[in-house]
Amino acid sequence: AFHGSGADFDQFRMDKIGTGEGAQAFGYGLYFTDSEDIAKFYKNAVGGQEIQAINVKGSDFKDLNISQSAKNLLEAEATKLDNIFLKSDLNQDLFLKKANTFGLDSPVGKAYNEIVEAGIKPKDIKKIFSEGKTYKVALAPKPDELLDYDKMLMDQPESMQRKVQEIVDILPFNKPPMDARNGNSFQAEITSQVEDSIKNLVNNKVMVMKGEMSEEVFDNLVKQDPFIDLVSKKLIRQGSENQGFGINPLAKAPQIASQIMNDYGIKGIKYKAGQGVGIRNIDETGKKMNFVIFDENLVNILAKYGIVGGVGITALQNNDTN
Repeated sequence: AFHGSGADFDQFRMDKIGTGEGAQAFGYGLYFTDSEDIAKFYKNAVGGQEIQAINVKGSDFKDLNISQSAKNLLEAEATKLDNIFLKSDLNQDLFLKKANTFGLDSPVGKAYNEIVEAGIKPKDIKKIFSEGKTYKVALAPKPDELLDYDKMLMDQPESMQRKVQEIVDILPFNKPPMDARNGNSFQAEITSQVEDSIKNLVNNKVMVMKGEMSEEVFDNLVKQDPFIDLVSKKLIRQGSENQGFGINPLAKAPQIASQIMNDYGIKGIKYKAGQGVGIRNIDETGKKMNFVIFDENLVNILAKYGIVGGVGITALQNNDTN
């Protein structure tokens, strides 16, 4: 399979989801296709948007003889300011102005003053953008471990039907019959029930905070429902840095839905190419397929291609099975 990206990397990571094309229209996960042309389309669409390096006077800014705090400020300024601003004669005293604004007695002011004393001006900064890469990958899931987005559930492999039924059996709010759903509507149902579970958890947690419900009652209510219990554990794990369910728990619903499907053996989704937001001119007679994978550990990069030829980066580079 293939993947097109504006970034250059050696490993697919779930925590980078949303930093590329970002649509996630067919579920939360890592997107691939069996068409190299489609991958190249996305590579070209998002290429040139990611900063690959920041040079100052022809050298990498990381090699400058200034403190790490000053380097961090320099990187932040280079990242947020466009080239027109950096090159304008009107803005060449930017770092001096900021040093004076923050005050030379403050840590930030001192860091800006370091940049000034090093003789660095905005016009000395050059941002180098990645032109993107096309990745050839090996996907670990077998075809029957991927939910078919377009097929009715009753027409999917028996092994997939069993996995779907295991999830349906623990759904708290509605149990859709398989003969009335396709892969698309089943996925949407899971996401919807995750959202309803999160609302239930948040509402009950508010009652606890108001003293209208005890922590013990709250915990018992959660544990009584296996699906809500599962959502709660994943939500708390993801929101741990915010001491609870996180700042915007509902935004986590698509991610949790994918995690639950993955837990029950549904490792991803497959769907016909040409349905995406960005590309609709694919010849459907070619029967090209796209894939959404729910676990980064199920993807191995075989090669990546830029302007020059492909560079194999794993021991699997000679495996041509996917």
